[in-house]
Amino acid sequence: MGFDELPDSNCNVIVLSSALPKFFAAGADIKMILKFSKAGSEEATRFFQQSFNETAASRKFAIAAINRFALGDSFELAPYLTSLRAL
Repeated sequence: MGFDELPDSNCNVIVLSSALPKFFAAGADIKMILKFSKAGSEEATRFFQQSFNETAASRKFAIAAINRFALGDSFELAPYLTSLRAL
């Protein structure tokens, strides 16, 4: 689901934060990725790329609230967001 498809059409700002207290993580679990077959890896890559493209194309203002270290797909997601903020 892209940001523009969120149920609340009055929402103009999205703040992404991590549920993990010591670092900002947005994306797949590394342990899960290690179990992917080649086809599974390719499918996951397409899914994440599509999600990132939808994020970039969104009319909503998207902010990453980064708490400490940014890991994994967080680096790949960052350029697609409107703003990055260190907490």
